[in-house]
Amino acid sequence: MKKRYVVGIDPGVNTGVAWYDREEKRVYDFGTSDFWKVYGDFANETAWRFEVVVIIETPMKTRLYARQDVEQGQRRREKIAANAGGNSREAELLADGLEALGYEVIRQKPTRVKWDAEQLARFTGITKRTSQHARDAIALCYGF
Repeated sequence: MKKRYVVGIDPGVNTGVAWYDREEKRVYDFGTSDFWKVYGDFANETAWRFEVVVIIETPMKTRLYARQDVEQGQRRREKIAANAGGNSREAELLADGLEALGYEVIRQKPTRVKWDAEQLARFTGITKRTSQHARDAIALCYGF
């Protein structure tokens, strides 16, 4: 059965979330929040879990390469690796938690393409101010 709503989630310190209505063919809500707020919203609204498919960007599916440039020192590479590891773990915890609540979850590997505000407006008609995390979440909905 095709579910009516698609929720795109771009996890991280600032977690992007977007809601797409397949019947109306539009994003009707989006924003940036934190891990616990996102999880809590889903935990408190399990009645409609049968109408929702959740797509979570899971960095664990991609390999991290920290460039060995002279300009990029060891500390910078370690920070990038630590951030990527944290995001990966957060994505997996959120995906596992939502599955335990009964939601259908699809783990999606990150894309290299990032929409800017102009591309978002062209592809979706959304002209409101958005963060990169919210745009990534919206793109997950449209990619599905």
